[in-house]
Amino acid sequence: METFIDDNKLYADVKSGKVQGLVVAIDDGEKPYHLQLLHPKTQMQLSGSGFFNFDATDFSEKHAAGRFYSNGEEDFMDKHKYSYDVTFAVPVQLVALPQEKTLDASSGTKLPAGGGEPGKAYMQFDKAARAGNINDMKKLASKSQPMPDIKPEEMKQMIELMKLMRPTKIKVTGGFVSGDHATLSVEGEDSTDKKKESGTVEMGLEDGAWKMLAEKWKS
Repeated sequence: METFIDDNKLYADVKSGKVQGLVVAIDDGEKPYHLQLLHPKTQMQLSGSGFFNFDATDFSEKHAAGRFYSNGEEDFMDKHKYSYDVTFAVPVQLVALPQEKTLDASSGTKLPAGGGEPGKAYMQFDKAARAGNINDMKKLASKSQPMPDIKPEEMKQMIELMKLMRPTKIKVTGGFVSGDHATLSVEGEDSTDKKKESGTVEMGLEDGAWKMLAEKWKS
């Protein structure tokens, strides 16, 4: 079994048909919050809570096991039908990736409310995402975490779904910075039930400009 650390290599192997599968992000509360379906013809992404079924049988710093499954056949934007039912048991590897690095008071310098320059850059990304401006999103995303290379019509569908699930009334409440990395604290409202959500956003400094690496939300 190969471990993919380089996303570019993973996506290249998916595009060539060497790899098919799922990429699942699960928080420390055993709750999945992001799913990416990898297939040569399409790469769909779903984020949020309440979309996924996960029954953990083991979940620790050294080992993870369980079942991840859909509610039968599901439909992505009335275009792609899919289903999954995966049982897995794997050792846990800790890999220091830029988008997963999180700063706090012990490792960074405190940022003001609004997040300073990293916060301004993130709010520009949020504005572009909310408007569905793909070109601006690509410019504001990190080179290490680019927008997926998929067909324009599929990209538009993914953006529309992202807009529906994205929290509203987002604001940056602060964060920490160290060198070329910043962790922002953010707040917003669930777009459906208006419940308050909080999250963290990882930003990276590239060629003198702050770019979005990753964002994670919790209700």
